[in-house]
Amino acid sequence: MEAVTSAVDEDSITINNVSVEFEDKRHGHFYLSRRFCEQRDIDFSTMTDEFIICGEDDLDQPEFLNSSFICLKSEHVYKKPSKARVNVPLDPDDRLNWILHGQVTVVEKIKHRAKDETMEQNPGQGNSTKNRFKIKFKLHDESSDPSDGMLYEENPSTCSVEIIPKSETDVMHWIHVDSRYSKIAKEMRVEVNTSNIVLNNEYQRNAIKKALKSTFTLIHGPPGWMYQKYGNDCPDIVRIYGNSLENKDFPTLGKYFSKRASAREAKPDPQLKDISVHRLIRLENKPFAEEIRQFDEKFRKYNEGQYEPTLEDLKKYRKKTSQASQKELKQHSVIFCTTAVATSPRFIKALTGRIQQLVIDEAGMCTEPESIAAIIASKAEQVVLIGDHKQLQPVLKSTFAAKLGLRKSLFERYCDRAMMLQIQYRMHPAICEFPSKEFYDGKLLTKSSPKWDISNPLKIWINRDKKPIVFCHVEGQEEYLTVSAEEGNEQSCSNKQEVDKVVKILKHLVEHERLDLSDEENLNIMSQYNAQCHQIRLAVSNIAEKVNVNTVVASQGGEWNYVIFSTVRSLPRYRIEKRPTLGWCAKSLGFISDAHQINVALTRARRGLIIIGNKYLLASNPVWKRLIEHYASLGCVVDEDEEFPRSP
Repeated sequence: MEAVTSAVDEDSITINNVSVEFEDKRHGHFYLSRRFCEQRDIDFSTMTDEFIICGEDDLDQPEFLNSSFICLKSEHVYKKPSKARVNVPLDPDDRLNWILHGQVTVVEKIKHRAKDETMEQNPGQGNSTKNRFKIKFKLHDESSDPSDGMLYEENPSTCSVEIIPKSETDVMHWIHVDSRYSKIAKEMRVEVNTSNIVLNNEYQRNAIKKALKSTFTLIHGPPGWMYQKYGNDCPDIVRIYGNSLENKDFPTLGKYFSKRASAREAKPDPQLKDISVHRLIRLENKPFAEEIRQFDEKFRKYNEGQYEPTLEDLKKYRKKTSQASQKELKQHSVIFCTTAVATSPRFIKALTGRIQQLVIDEAGMCTEPESIAAIIASKAEQVVLIGDHKQLQPVLKSTFAAKLGLRKSLFERYCDRAMMLQIQYRMHPAICEFPSKEFYDGKLLTKSSPKWDISNPLKIWINRDKKPIVFCHVEGQEEYLTVSAEEGNEQSCSNKQEVDKVVKILKHLVEHERLDLSDEENLNIMSQYNAQCHQIRLAVSNIAEKVNVNTVVASQGGEWNYVIFSTVRSLPRYRIEKRPTLGWCAKSLGFISDAHQINVALTRARRGLIIIGNKYLLASNPVWKRLIEHYASLGCVVDEDEEFPRSP
């Protein structure tokens, strides 16, 4: 379900006038010439089981699996015109569009036959003698049956075929998880020698020892568990990106990538450019560098109208960059990539049998297929999952897939085996106290650190002991987007009264506390709604040139000295249920009641946390109710009629 939801969000491929033949009511096939597919970047190829195991191409394989979704559309005329009206356009009421939905099962390669080659122009022609693909498909159970004409007429029906490819990530997961060789993930050595353990606190030392000794280790890393910042004394590491991100630095002709907003904004990290594979292979001393740079220059000239690309050039370029990447990967001891890239062909070709240990960071945010696919593809002798199942879960598009359990990560499934790193260095003890008790059974302990332990705290805090936490009660009014727009999706929520409170607090921090916003680590303003983030950005643009404003999801993994968190949701008191049901809470609170997101929001700040929200509505949720009671017991709740920030 998640694969389907992701696929329909992407662009599809539509091919008209394709001859489609049916073997029965559920199965059929059509043909496309290989050159037609290459020219239009239609790629049916996937990895075979043998490739996953051996890491070598089997270019002569006669057929391979594929799982793209398809939609067949065929127009039928059920009232043929008389001879006298043969040149008169058909009445639209006499036309019937037959629409079928299915999925590709197998793609068969049919090699060139030495006959007349004049039929190339029709991509769906079944009798073409060109090298071609025979695409076999199966209709979904809920799809309509083909018409009688499609089934029984002598000539194949002419259809418009819409091919809806799965995302590259979903394809990799489908291949690896469904492979009959998944048992490889279990066939690992039990013990390895341990030496040169890095000195850390006792929980970190024990976790490292376990990871070096065991084949499968889970390390539960709650917020702020890492204290050390390592300098230049680090291992020989290299970063490899997926094709779509590499294309941002070195555009490839003839290759289509998603134009979604999230894809447009993503780009390789400039801080890692010196260790990025796609840049390293272009350095002067590299074996394929000269040829690759020549292609880069040709592609640049194409934009100036000085070069016309050929299909052969594009094939050669892709082959050279793949070979260069594989050779480069073999030169390094640590490979840094996503789980999706770890299942890519060039990764497998280069590193089959070479990986001692696979470490998946933020494993709590990976779906089970993402983690399992990387484990199987890497064939690592040891697997280490590092994450926190109490923070963000995997982000899914399909609510049905979430309800059926895809939101549960592999890390969460085995979390009872995890070793918890119980010491945190990020947060002031007052900030850590509630999350530790609420989410970590009081086990999360605080050790002194320059991150939070400062000699001159801000004067904004209202607690007698200057505990750097405040809950500001604001009874605002919700406003919703009616359509999806740049500022957020449809029904994304904003609250002007809370925006005004954010602006007031920010002005105080800048004017009276002299908070330096040029240091990006000083402040982050958070909300769980994109619409609210958009309104806050507009409102604070006159105060400072650049202010960090992010959603809670985007803030995962980050930390800032001070955090302002706007919860947005609000209702008049008379509309707040005294005994709220789960359904009422889901509608009135939305995902601000998600305990995972609450945990993330409460644990980003080092030296100070300010929460803005409607305490009466939030108290409908048990977690928020306990937080407000905890803050109130410390004298850290400010009512709407009280002045905050207080005048200096």
